[in-house]
Amino acid sequence: MSITLRAPAKLNLALDITGRRSDGYHTLRTVMQTIDWYDTVTVDLAEDEAIHLSCDGGIPADEHNIAYRAAALFRERTGMRRGVHITVEKHIPSQAGMAGGSADGAAVLRALNELADTPLPQEELLALGAKLGADVPFCLMGGTMLATGIGTDLAALPPLPACCFVVVKPEGGVSTPEAYRLLDSAPTLLHPDVTALCTAIEQGDLNGVIACMGNSFEQPLALPHTASVVTLLKQHGAAAALLTGSGSAVFGLFRDASTAEAALAALQQRYPNARLCHPV
Repeated sequence: MSITLRAPAKLNLALDITGRRSDGYHTLRTVMQTIDWYDTVTVDLAEDEAIHLSCDGGIPADEHNIAYRAAALFRERTGMRRGVHITVEKHIPSQAGMAGGSADGAAVLRALNELADTPLPQEELLALGAKLGADVPFCLMGGTMLATGIGTDLAALPPLPACCFVVVKPEGGVSTPEAYRLLDSAPTLLHPDVTALCTAIEQGDLNGVIACMGNSFEQPLALPHTASVVTLLKQHGAAAALLTGSGSAVFGLFRDASTAEAALAALQQRYPNARLCHPV
């Protein structure tokens, strides 16, 4: 029996870095949203006791891959002796701030939990996810969520008011460690009002959502290719446009699909991988 799951990407509607702990981890407040840009993850049990991973897109297919580590951690926790075959079909860009790797890891945990004779309760699955990466618990839950602490403390929010996104992954990028190094050396940071954003979402106030969007990483990174995409999105009707996560993907929020489709057509002339996405 094999299980195939769609692993959705995420966007950060607002991301505020609030501090740094003594262990080096940064604390944050962020509102995350899953979108309909998916990797496809297929998991099957093997006759041997090994973990077999196939992953396209030039992504490592070994213990450096979070999907592989998810399988190893699940087997360690549950005592599962069967081997695992994992196939990851990549569509979410890498080094984009869209949690593609975390989404894959979460999908492996969900699939193995379904295949297991004694599945783990949700709380334990989330705890396993937190050991793999700060975004994995959110990827296990999906939807619209407020994340705090290091990103693993989650609180569900109502669905976003009707809107859509145009998402662009420009050439180049910056690794997450390098992004945090630049952030730590920045003299000042943007601090979006995440609390006000949550209130706007709860009230179904799209104007309020737009007014509160922002990302603490944008100023310290100051990537020229990112800034040009933000400008283009706004020129083509985006009500707001910003970096997601630590980048380098950029997204614009649009009030209506027709404006977003026109913007997509214009941007695809320069950025062929631009995509129209919706909250899921």
